[in-house]
Amino acid sequence: SRFPSAHHLASWAGLCPGNHESAGKRKSGQTTKGNQALRTALVEAAWAATRTKGTYLRAKYQRLVRRMPKKKALVAVAHTMLVIVYHLLNRRVAYADLGSDYVDRQQLKRQRQRLVERLEGLGVKVTIEEVAEAVLRGYKFNARKIGRRKARGTMAETRGQLLYEWQHLRRKLRARA
Repeated sequence: SRFPSAHHLASWAGLCPGNHESAGKRKSGQTTKGNQALRTALVEAAWAATRTKGTYLRAKYQRLVRRMPKKKALVAVAHTMLVIVYHLLNRRVAYADLGSDYVDRQQLKRQRQRLVERLEGLGVKVTIEEVAEAVLRGYKFNARKIGRRKARGTMAETRGQLLYEWQHLRRKLRARA
């Protein structure tokens, strides 16, 4: 391979993020100059990819555009696309989209742990129990909804359903006490 890593390829293409630090302050840096034709084509492809519903690249763009201008977010998505292409060519595999809820799935475990630590910091003892385990323990609450949950729903919808079911369980337990 001509490029030892995806970072070298991104630098050559002019899509690596700039880095300007002075006196301990990180300032916004411009991307490097690089292959203008490849850079232009990738940014246009990124623009098209952000318009495709239910994809990882669109979700990435939506997360980035909250904290930076649209065109900077497009360059970041183009960089991601170039890194994906590098790894696909290097490993000789077909592209498989991760899905729009990929980051949510990855962060769910970390979010649980962070919330438990916050509650313990407030002096509350916390025991985590999956909703399915609560059903097995004999609590009766809307078990039909859990059993018939559609697999094609997004992670946010599933989280919303779990929150609803948790609140419903809490109300039932309070009514018993």
